[in-house]
Amino acid sequence: MSQGTLILLNGTSSAGKSTVAKALQEIMDEPYLHSGPDHFQLAHPPGMITITDRPDTEADGWLALYGDNGLCEVRIGPLGRRMVEGVYRAMAALSDTGLNVIVDSVVAEQWSLDLAVEVLHAYPAYFVCLDLPFAVAEAREVERGDRGPGNARYFYDRVYSLSDCYDLRVDAAANDPDECAWLIKHAVETTAPAALRLLHEQDGEPTTGLNR
Repeated sequence: MSQGTLILLNGTSSAGKSTVAKALQEIMDEPYLHSGPDHFQLAHPPGMITITDRPDTEADGWLALYGDNGLCEVRIGPLGRRMVEGVYRAMAALSDTGLNVIVDSVVAEQWSLDLAVEVLHAYPAYFVCLDLPFAVAEAREVERGDRGPGNARYFYDRVYSLSDCYDLRVDAAANDPDECAWLIKHAVETTAPAALRLLHEQDGEPTTGLNR
């Protein structure tokens, strides 16, 4: 049985990852599941996701600390980190059964990227970045109204400064979700994934861009 294809969509909060993922599902020639850490977070028992304005709060799962200017810190405890690893390993298991998956995630810290590389570098996994100007991300956050204030600001530099090594970078401001989906579909159909393998081979060396 051949492995299923994985498409890892990365980008700041409000970059449009979920919308692009749904558009991709509509146009791909084969069925693709849509999953990611957000779906697994919903399975946590009560108390594992903490939203607070108290800096002295500790959490084993996920903690979002808000201040006067919105989100100012995200802390991921041992359970949260195990869940992130579990997501990647679950995506690998789905691929091993021949299932294709679009993985919608905010990869904003080195340990999370390292996990993705460790688990998925040998899989047919495309690492795709949705780029957009900061002002557009903030405007979308306000427009959608279902995220805490400051999420786009908090994650923006963390996501886009983490790595330049992607199989494809798509301008999510100049292209609407359907156009983004077609660009990704074309890349999957015409190129072989290489970014996660290259990151694995670099083994801690500075990353280099593929499609900047």
